[in-house]
Amino acid sequence: MSSATFSSLADELSEISVVAPNLPGFGATTSDGCGHSLADYAEYICEIADGIDGDVHLVGLSMGGKIAMQVAASQPTWLRSLILLAPSYPDATIVGPDAVAAQLAAYGDPDALKALVNGWANDTSPLVEWALQASADAYGCWLTAGRPADISNIVKNIEVPTLVLHGANDPLRTAAGLMERVVDRIACSELRVVNGASHCIQMDQPHETALVIREWLGRQRG
Repeated sequence: MSSATFSSLADELSEISVVAPNLPGFGATTSDGCGHSLADYAEYICEIADGIDGDVHLVGLSMGGKIAMQVAASQPTWLRSLILLAPSYPDATIVGPDAVAAQLAAYGDPDALKALVNGWANDTSPLVEWALQASADAYGCWLTAGRPADISNIVKNIEVPTLVLHGANDPLRTAAGLMERVVDRIACSELRVVNGASHCIQMDQPHETALVIREWLGRQRG
């Protein structure tokens, strides 16, 4: 997607310093020689976080949640907590070759992309716009490298407090699936359900999401 995915949430968290980078190849950015694997993106995020003064609480949405888990599993010293919004499961997600081919063919096609993201948010038009900004390599690797990557063996290494948010109307995740495949594997983790939200929780319910995050950060600062 794009860093703009978090604009409404950042507005709601105006008292907090929010850093929302575009991953290379997304948000109309160039790749600048960066690869598109989970490890490549995790390294990219770590380079940004290393330059931030103070504690960092890392937020990841969907595939970004899988990247965030990869980062947290490496136990960087700057990380204080992890916030996962409808994260991709750490296990490999296997999709049939015909479905993958159709999804790859949707690149650059607004109508096909609209069908692909159907139900992901109350208003999916921004999702289509952001998908059209992605480079072909980044878009393709999301489907063929990120989604089937299996990091289930390293999530046990995550030691920071972890908050997992689930949109009650999410067609891609279930609360039970997130409990079993994410929360139960990470010590000091918990699940919260946000009503009125689909997959893109912070877009559908930015105020409610901000309330949950603000309360969470207050507890971490203790």
